[in-house]
Amino acid sequence: MFKGSIAKLSIGSLDNPNLSVEAHYNPKELGYQRNVPWAAHPLAAKGAVDQLDVEFTGAQPRTMELEFFFDRFETNGSVKAQVDVLDELAAVREAGSPDAEKRRPHFCIVTWGDQGVRPLRCVIESLSVKYTMFDRMGVPNRALCNVKVREAHLQGDFKANERRQLAAMHDRMSIRDR
Repeated sequence: MFKGSIAKLSIGSLDNPNLSVEAHYNPKELGYQRNVPWAAHPLAAKGAVDQLDVEFTGAQPRTMELEFFFDRFETNGSVKAQVDVLDELAAVREAGSPDAEKRRPHFCIVTWGDQGVRPLRCVIESLSVKYTMFDRMGVPNRALCNVKVREAHLQGDFKANERRQLAAMHDRMSIRDR
């Protein structure tokens, strides 16, 4: 008998450990990209060094494109709540706040179980939502969401928030699988 995957692809806020969402179905693949910038040596244009001399210009963060598939068709339910969480993670938290930390979107963490892919601390660069099925009343039953994230090092008290978020996501997986 087929048993589904226990670990699900998840993304959650490091600013608010109660704000997270997991895919209903894991993507078939997951990859990341890391650009390694090299440039021609500045003196190569003047002929002072060989044209093949290159210079490393700095480290770049990893980027990752995630695909979240949400499906409530068989239960005749809505996927709006899951899509709303992704939208909230990508949106400015409190645009009019005097606190600069609240006038930005959430710092996030991407996880997929605790055995393989290491968690990625990140910010959302883009979110694309496509609703693919509706019930007779127009309630969205299926959605495909593409999320592009960029690795981000967090400052301040975010390490503690990261630990709380990972623990909260792990607890939710444990409860679901009982």
